[in-house]
Parts: sequence; structure tokens; C-alpha cells
Amino acid sequence: MSRIMDAKSAAKQKLLELIEEFSALHRKGSLAGQSEATARTWVERFLNVFGWNSSDPRQVRQEYRIQGRAARRLKSEGTQSPTA
Repeated sequence: MSRIMDAKSAAKQKLLELIEEFSALHRKGSLAGQSEATARTWVERFLNVFGWNSSDPRQVRQEYRIQGRAARRLKSEGTQSPTA
């Protein structure tokens, strides 16, 4: 049980550090206009906090085309997938 709590505490600390780093860059305006690759890096770091291996296709889909109902819903909300 203690090992689980240690892992949770470590993940919580890593998440707080990631949020602080992101917030600092956001306040400076350093994130405006960044590339998809930069966004992907942030997502990968976020997933890694929780133990996901972002390079393992069994855990994370690298590219996923949104189709059908989900694509229509995004479009109706004013957001659209680049591939839709």
C-alpha cells in the first residue's frame, strides 16, 4: 500500500511541476503560435506523468482520424479536426 501512495505522491509532484512550467510559459506568452509538435510534446509529458509510454502504440494512438458523429459534433461546436 505504501508503494502505491509513493507512486501517487510522485505523480502528483510531477504533475504540479509540469503545470507550473506550462503556466509560467503561458504567462510569458511563449506558447502562443507554437507548432503541433510542441503541443504533442506537452501531451506526451502529461501522459508520462501517469506512467503511459507515449511511444508505445498499444498505449497511445499517435494519429487518430475523427469521423462520423464525433466529427459532426466538433464541427457544430465550431471546432474541426484538421483531417475531417
